[in-house]
Amino acid sequence: MDKQSAIELLCSQEQFHNEQIFEMKRQQVFENQIWQMLGSLNIVPFKDGNQWCCLYGKDLMSGIAGFGDTPYLAAVDLYNILNGQ
Repeated sequence: MDKQSAIELLCSQEQFHNEQIFEMKRQQVFENQIWQMLGSLNIVPFKDGNQWCCLYGKDLMSGIAGFGDTPYLAAVDLYNILNGQ
């Protein structure tokens, strides 16, 4: 491998590494937003059948609920519903 190819490979690897770090930080910020949303709305995840539920409101009939296999995924589902996604 010549010097130019080695430099290009190193730059490519560094860019890939930087993109991974950026994505990890972005995911961490999103996770923090999810947990802050639950805290600010006083939502406590609970088991509903075989899934977790995050309920905003009095009950499942009148409230808005997110469901998932984990408390975090239920919170993400609720977040997406509340944000129209």
